[in-house]
Amino acid sequence: MDAAVAWGNDLARDLEAYAAGRLSWVDIDRGCLLAGPPGTGKTTFARALAAACGVPLIVGSYSMWQASKEGYLSDLLKAMAATFDEAWKAAPAILFVDELDSFYSRGADSRHRDWWIAVVGALLEHLDGVVGREGVVVVGATNHPEMVDPAITRSGRLDRIIAVPIPDQRALAAIFRVHLGEDLAGVDLTRAALLALGGTGADCERWARGAQRRARKAARPMMLDDLLTEIRGAGEVSPAGARRIVAVHEAGHALVQVLEQPGTLQHVSIREDNQSSGHTAVSTPNRDVTEAWLGMHLRRFLAGRAAEEVVLGQVTGGAGVPINSDLGRATWLAANAETAIGMSAEPLLWLGLWNERDLAPLLMNRPDLARRVEARLNAAYEGVCRRLREHRTTLDVLVTELQEREVLTGAEVEAIVQAGRRL
Repeated sequence: MDAAVAWGNDLARDLEAYAAGRLSWVDIDRGCLLAGPPGTGKTTFARALAAACGVPLIVGSYSMWQASKEGYLSDLLKAMAATFDEAWKAAPAILFVDELDSFYSRGADSRHRDWWIAVVGALLEHLDGVVGREGVVVVGATNHPEMVDPAITRSGRLDRIIAVPIPDQRALAAIFRVHLGEDLAGVDLTRAALLALGGTGADCERWARGAQRRARKAARPMMLDDLLTEIRGAGEVSPAGARRIVAVHEAGHALVQVLEQPGTLQHVSIREDNQSSGHTAVSTPNRDVTEAWLGMHLRRFLAGRAAEEVVLGQVTGGAGVPINSDLGRATWLAANAETAIGMSAEPLLWLGLWNERDLAPLLMNRPDLARRVEARLNAAYEGVCRRLREHRTTLDVLVTELQEREVLTGAEVEAIVQAGRRL
């Protein structure tokens, strides 16, 4: 959480200067929005921030306020006001507002528009109303920053958005060390952190707790294998054939990522968990949207399915089902390229940015649009199959390494690709 920690340290120094009368309140950064996946430590950060600043932590959320008394609008607004009043009386203080994506954008839900106008309006008034909030730093948290009403993040409110990402290998090792306490003292946790890539701080806490329970049950000190077993999961292990299919699929994603955008692959894993049987993590720098950019991303999305066809001679359903699947994301991008991004040659007409709920009906009712989207997908799929065949030897090496090691870092995949190019 480097960016969040840097901001928090600056705030602690500023609040100390404010308390000493050396700094005016108008010169202090009075709020931020922490944005990141569930379990990445946003709430933990708020507690640590208040402790570092030496001030009280006041907590509120939409669900907490809505649950007050009978849950009527008047009850919710009174509960919200009471939380802000509590923070103001305790000032200087940190007010942590969780689940900010619960405050739906007022233009997004016409069925309850009056309700959300009142709720969001009240929140905005507390954030920067005429009464003011001197001495109160508001820290918001959200899993979905795109769902937060834009007015909440305007200048003077929670205008600083700080990304809280999934921890990297170094951070995972440090998080494990905190939760393990005296257990595995002096043991190198690099292997555990590598296997845990893709997990969150909350996952680390759960895995450490499970490993400690294993050691207690066996009436012995904890061993590293206890922790590794917890990370892998104690459930039923997939048969070797299914495991190879996952390795082929993820190796395809990883190889194409390195070929298309060197330096952006973070890691690739076939570790099984409750959500999936494998994943590939990448960082995607912002670029101008061009046909080349669109083609590259479509090939990235379709690379797993293409690898199955190239290596196995047949495909599975691993690329499909939900909107955030490989096929779902590829179709969404290709469709919006035609309707909203302006990449369509015919017609030159903006039809809107389509969401998951409306995209399928749109394509079913617009066969002309569906044909153009399908043409984009087919071209990208043919291109990525051709590229994987060109690098078949490297793909096979990646599959073998993944089956043996479960997780490969981006640097390790890059080294395998470079070795393949020298052959």
